[in-house]
Amino acid sequence: MYYEGLYSRRDFNQLMSALGANLNVPSSSPYFVRPAGAAPASSETVAYRFVFDDTDRNMGGRENNSLNTVGLTYDLDGGWAINSSLTHAKSDAFVHRVGLINSVSLAGALASGRLNPFSATAGSNPGFASLAAHRDQTGTNTDSSFAIKLDGPIYRISGGDVRLAVGAEIRHVGFEQSLTRECNHADANARLFGSREQQECKVDLLRTVCSARRKHERTSIHQAAGAFPGRAL
Repeated sequence: MYYEGLYSRRDFNQLMSALGANLNVPSSSPYFVRPAGAAPASSETVAYRFVFDDTDRNMGGRENNSLNTVGLTYDLDGGWAINSSLTHAKSDAFVHRVGLINSVSLAGALASGRLNPFSATAGSNPGFASLAAHRDQTGTNTDSSFAIKLDGPIYRISGGDVRLAVGAEIRHVGFEQSLTRECNHADANARLFGSREQQECKVDLLRTVCSARRKHERTSIHQAAGAFPGRAL
């Protein structure tokens, strides 16, 4: 009988660059300005980067991985043996992403003057707090399998023993992903999960060209999503 195990954990942090966008500033904004000599218009497009507004741009997360295997080998008479093993592996991760913008509320902030796209001074847009958004994402993957094999000699020839091996394996793979977004204090959740089962039976006659194998596989994927009031840039 034997056991094998593995575990690892990784934590990370990353400073993200400030988001940029082409903002459509309407004439109702108190900061609306047309370039000198330009024809009159009801709006102006401004290339803007939120580097002076978004002061929290750290993306962080963690990842855990584990693998556990238990096996058993039992010797029978006449050179026959039974080998079996049970394995379970799991990987899960979490990512917290900030520095996102609620694009639905962005138009209203521009029209009301809560956002001045012509400012290059830190803290000059206190209304940015109503636009800030973040996203939390988790993912889990599992892989479980059980295998059993019986093998041994059935007769002897000049080149050695002719051995027979009969075995079966069952494997189940599952995954789940979830996404939580917060835009202007409105939460939305989305989940995606599924599984895959694989069953396999094998019969191998060693030292001869004879092998029989039967395999069955089934996959299912499900998704559940909640209403999301604002799209994040």
